[in-house]
Amino acid sequence: VKSFAKIKAPLRPRLSKYQTGRSDSEWQTQVLESDVPVLVEFWAPWCGPCRMIRPIVDQLAKDFAVKFKFYKINTDESPNTTNRYGIRSVPTVTIFKDGEKKDSITGAVPREALEKTIEMFFFCKLLAIEMFLVE
Repeated sequence: VKSFAKIKAPLRPRLSKYQTGRSDSEWQTQVLESDVPVLVEFWAPWCGPCRMIRPIVDQLAKDFAVKFKFYKINTDESPNTTNRYGIRSVPTVTIFKDGEKKDSITGAVPREALEKTIEMFFFCKLLAIEMFLVE
């Protein structure tokens, strides 16, 4: 009798890749040129509140994988990008679409606040599409 514990199932692909920015140069291709909206977490390794929201953002990356790309950028390693968008406090979670900053939340906020921001972004987008179709 074979033991099923030794049989390895094929690895399932992750629904969302939570990409980590390693340099300011990756910002252009990963965020600004993305064909889908991107939720960016500006964080720092020394930041306690950043560690508090990390599991929340990780779960959102799985829940909204079809609609968003998720990207995190270490503010200490990417000062040019951090300064360009006026990030003065971490964690800051920002939504980008078509190369533009659309919305932002700063601080260790509950999951509901981040979720509401994501949902409002899509509600406004759907409303705009509906208005265009009605005209």
